Amino acid sequence: MREYSGIAGGIAGAIFFFFASLAFVLVVVLYTFFTIYAMVKWSDFDAAHANVTFLLTGVAVISATLVVVLVAAISLAGRAMGKANLRRGGEPSD
Repeated sequence: MREYSGIAGGIAGAIFFFFASLAFVLVVVLYTFFTIYAMVKWSDFDAAHANVTFLLTGVAVISATLVVVLVAAISLAGRAMGKANLRRGGEPSD
């Protein structure tokens, strides 16, 4: 087995787990967003209909935030398990 291949396997596993759970997380977060928006809209008696631009912007921001969380997690995992950390005295993961 090649040296440092465990790092790549760990990152690939994290990405797979993230994408596998992304559908569930996205549904829960969007449901919460739409529920809060509906409660705010319901309490405002002058509004006749929902603002579609606001809803689509909310969906885009939530989706982009989840992607940024994925990139940040990969970056932190890569730095923690990288070769520079091993040169400072860390142990290889495999």
